[in-house]
Amino acid sequence: MRINTQVVLDEITARCPSSSALLRDIREPLADYARRVYTPDARPANPLSADARDRFETAVRQEPGVDQTAALSVIQTGPHYRFALDDDYFSSLAFSVLGCAAAGQRQNVFYNCATITLEEQVRRGPAWLRVDGEPTRAFAVPRRTMAKRSVLLYDEPVKLADELVERVGALSELTGLGIDLDMLAGRQTVREHISMFNQQVFDRFSEANGVSTAVLDDWFFADLLADSLESDSLLARLFADGRILRAVRLLHAQPMSSVRRFVPNSTELFWLNAAGKIRPLHIDDGALRSPRHATTVPFDVESIAAALRARVLVPNLFLVFCLSSILPLIRTVGGAYQAVYHEVFTSAVATVLDENKADEQALQQELRRASLVAWGHNLISRNLVGADVAGARLPAWLPNTSIVDLSDDLSAFTCDELWAKLCG
Repeated sequence: MRINTQVVLDEITARCPSSSALLRDIREPLADYARRVYTPDARPANPLSADARDRFETAVRQEPGVDQTAALSVIQTGPHYRFALDDDYFSSLAFSVLGCAAAGQRQNVFYNCATITLEEQVRRGPAWLRVDGEPTRAFAVPRRTMAKRSVLLYDEPVKLADELVERVGALSELTGLGIDLDMLAGRQTVREHISMFNQQVFDRFSEANGVSTAVLDDWFFADLLADSLESDSLLARLFADGRILRAVRLLHAQPMSSVRRFVPNSTELFWLNAAGKIRPLHIDDGALRSPRHATTVPFDVESIAAALRARVLVPNLFLVFCLSSILPLIRTVGGAYQAVYHEVFTSAVATVLDENKADEQALQQELRRASLVAWGHNLISRNLVGADVAGARLPAWLPNTSIVDLSDDLSAFTCDELWAKLCG
């Protein structure tokens, strides 16, 4: 069942003010919208956000291949960790590259969530390559392993499946991307295979469009959070005085059940690395706990920072967005669900800020004005891999085609079950 487009737009206006402010007219050309999304706002004036922005930018610029002088004020956070040619990745990559190029930006930055399992859904996820809905098994890994192990923590060396090599070879020839499969021969971790494969795709996009792409993962944010907790940062302040726990309670207390379904809440602030498997934690009696795995981490900044550096803890999405977007006032580009839950995250942070402290009040006011999330993941409804892409040069028709046509009448919203419940 497809939801009426105007009903969806009305709900976006009501629930997702940031996305609505940027998505002004679904009939406008994609390039105009992408330019607006990727045009950076002025740097934050309040000292707390300026400090958070400096910490984030300093950390990103230490990543391999990142342009040291490029603006880092917009991040694509939609696709999870998977092959760049996948249905759930490639067109979002194309949108981001188009937006960066249109806005005169040379550096495209992605965050790819890697706490997800190798097979998120049936024949979908990092262990599969889906092109035009057709899945191809990517690795010689048993299905039972795919369903239990996360791509972040699965460190067993594996080989590419023969069927993937065959399919990628055909796609590479068709598109002119020139993927060197010899680089992927032999046994490597799933992360290494995907990273090396995707880097070749990113390099082709850079050559064709003048926009480089760098990818941040969950360990990047674990280190950034540890650094922040060990310094005089706002996040350290929120942890030390317990206000971060108030924010967690707010996330779990959404008054509308239809909104609560959008909010990732499987764990409280952190995931546990339990013998190479991602497991949830809950906060109780001053500690992060997992009775099943006999794990307790005291809830203080020193213990948490040490556990992050030891790779025992992994930040959840709420903390990732605090570090990458909400506190440094950096726009993220995501999908139809993120348009909702980013607003919920931002509201929770704004609520726990202290209006009696001038610096926190200034941040609170900026959070209420800023457009920190834009729709741009799965906006282009079809996978552009194939005859449309020639050597990673974007099709000439893409920039001038309207949002409503490229998105199949906003199908990421209008054909989604959760959005149907929200609009119902």
